[in-house]
Amino acid sequence: MTVSATRTGAAAPRPRAGADLVGGVSGDLGTVCVGAAGFGVDVFGSAVVGAPAVAAPDTGAAAPSSVTLKKPLHPFDAMAAATMSAPVPRVTRQRVGLGAILPNIPHHTMTERLYYTDAYQTSFSATVQELSDDAQRVYLDRTAFYPTSGGQPHDLGTLGGVSVIDVIDEDARIAHLLSAPLARPVGTTVDGRIDAVRRFDLMQQHTGQHLLSALFADQYGSPTVSVHFGADYSTIDVQGTGLDSNALQDAETRANALVFSNRDVTVSFEDAATAAGLRKSSDRGGTLRVVTIAELDRSACGGTHVRRTGEIGSVLLRGAERTKGNTRIEFLAGYRAVSRARADAALLSTAARHFTAAPDDVPLLVERQQQRVLELEREHRRLSNELARYEARSQWDAATANADGLRRIRINLEQGAVRDIEPLAQSLIALGACVVLASTRAPAGVLFAAAEDSGIDAGQTLRAALAAVGGRGGGSPRVAQGSVPDMNSLATLATTLGFD
Repeated sequence: MTVSATRTGAAAPRPRAGADLVGGVSGDLGTVCVGAAGFGVDVFGSAVVGAPAVAAPDTGAAAPSSVTLKKPLHPFDAMAAATMSAPVPRVTRQRVGLGAILPNIPHHTMTERLYYTDAYQTSFSATVQELSDDAQRVYLDRTAFYPTSGGQPHDLGTLGGVSVIDVIDEDARIAHLLSAPLARPVGTTVDGRIDAVRRFDLMQQHTGQHLLSALFADQYGSPTVSVHFGADYSTIDVQGTGLDSNALQDAETRANALVFSNRDVTVSFEDAATAAGLRKSSDRGGTLRVVTIAELDRSACGGTHVRRTGEIGSVLLRGAERTKGNTRIEFLAGYRAVSRARADAALLSTAARHFTAAPDDVPLLVERQQQRVLELEREHRRLSNELARYEARSQWDAATANADGLRRIRINLEQGAVRDIEPLAQSLIALGACVVLASTRAPAGVLFAAAEDSGIDAGQTLRAALAAVGGRGGGSPRVAQGSVPDMNSLATLATTLGFD
């Protein structure tokens, strides 16, 4: 049994489902459409926020209202809102009897998932079926809110004017978590409103991921291992580590060519036993919700998707890294890709201004600057070592040998790290017959060094002395470092090491 979703110019009916249809469903699908919704406003059209919805054929049912955004999230809000608020055309309905699959779940406890057949619906009315004691966990008879599932984040919006902060898939039901109590008792009707910009953004990312997964598998032999949809960017982990920067650039070009080919993206509900040509086979029985990109991909998926690849807008691959024997690819689609490209261009322009150069010249100038910095660092180390040898000779000559024939040289710094004193300490012990104790106050650190002819193991000696005062540290027989709890402990440590 296959119930296809093809454009017939009509509104998509609302299947009931017991579970997300990714990989299979066990539940009563109720009335489902023989066709996916087709819409009258093109994503790159001239519709604006708050404009009247394009008139739809008279179906006897009211078309969804347009969406008005009070606080834009990015420059493309108007376009996204206009796209999401297009009217829902007529569909042909077919009854699919799957009630026997979940015989122990009463029909009235299931949530009708409107997004399964109409990802563009952003407003709806529903009946409150159940409330938590604090009235902030709400169950409805139907919903357009997508729950976190299959890697795709949940929708945001309002329910009865109260912000929806989380949407949870509980198999047969969907729970809506609100920021405040819902002022609607069980059995009454409540209006829901989806954040249209966020929904369309996630539709672009998710369909973009399907397209990329198909491309990497078919063109590069790298099937997808896992997917992550983030707030700023998303990632695809694909098998293998053979994708270099040239392959990534080639993949981006191919991906955008597929986007521009504007292929149909359709939804169908198919029997798992007979569904053919799936990108990844499903081990579940029952009915699968299949998302198809024409002549490219067929995948079992319960997520929300655009109706044509052209609505993905664009695909940007920003980089790749190796992880656990696979390759993790960072990507952005649609408005995100444009916004990220604009931000990257702004950063490049800022850097170019600092160099007083054209943006195209920045990479070479940065490379030259890095080389210059390395040269200066090498020169700094050379001069520091030369200065340390000069200071070491001066301090060594000024120190007086004790009865044991060793010069004990004490160095105190008010601030800085003890590692900064190491070149001087190394130069001192190179002169022989001496031990050096250097310390800093902020933070309280200590360095202990012993010449090779001193007969003292600096690492073991300092470790024991530190342990006695509650400090910690260690090192080699010649140089060791550590930290002490406070300055009183440092004084005790100095006495223990023979520096009175």
